[in-house]
Amino acid sequence: MSAERAFDERGFGAPRQGTRRSVTTSPTDRAGGFVSGLLRKIKQFSRSPQGQRTIASARRAASDPRKREQVRVLLGRLRGKR
Repeated sequence: MSAERAFDERGFGAPRQGTRRSVTTSPTDRAGGFVSGLLRKIKQFSRSPQGQRTIASARRAASDPRKREQVRVLLGRLRGKR
């Protein structure tokens, strides 16, 4: 087999001399990929009544000084600062 053969339809094979081709693509490279689908679902949820309740609950918790301290302590533990 020579290095002159082209890629097959699946993207495998030896490249032609002097050419480059990526065999793998990241989720953001593909049209309608995983990341864009996930963001679309998050946006849909945030606009739903349940999403609005969740956002309101998170805002209330974020404004509570006790909850803020609990989060700060938890994040310190996760980061390795005891």
